[in-house]
Amino acid sequence: MNHIALLRRAYRALGETTPIFEDCGQLCGQACCIDIPDEETGGDGKGMLLLPGEAELLSYTGYAKLSRIELKGAFARPVWFMTCRGQCPRRLRSMACRLFPLIPYVAPDDRQKDIPPFSIVGDPRGVALCPLAQTGYRHVEPAFYMTVERAVSILWESKAMRSYFISLSALLDDYFRFL
Repeated sequence: MNHIALLRRAYRALGETTPIFEDCGQLCGQACCIDIPDEETGGDGKGMLLLPGEAELLSYTGYAKLSRIELKGAFARPVWFMTCRGQCPRRLRSMACRLFPLIPYVAPDDRQKDIPPFSIVGDPRGVALCPLAQTGYRHVEPAFYMTVERAVSILWESKAMRSYFISLSALLDDYFRFL
């Protein structure tokens, strides 16, 4: 399956929809976009995990740094991680940036199914930096939830994408335990 074509379809499905009707970066000073030095990610800090095919799609842009990282216990192989300089062309953001502070999640009991159901939930990693997460996601627009679900449904056509989100869900389980 052509991951780049799926990603482009999902990007189009999201369009310009955002978590709130204003620039949510105004609430937090663009906290999810600013790099902070961190040894684990090769000297860069905050960033986003990339979906299958996304590193290839975004590598030519020049505004972001892409690196392979290992997340022991969650993913079977290294995954691509993207950090940026704090500002990027909105049309070139990664899927994780476009979905934040929401994320698709596959419940533990469903992870062994060929095509497991998913739900769109608040990303527990966002609680540390996102005011929308810190208020229990109650200010995230319902239209954003629906648009994210539509975009993820497109990605769900790919077994590799489903596998990625199942692995990510297992990683998120550790975060959910602390909420």
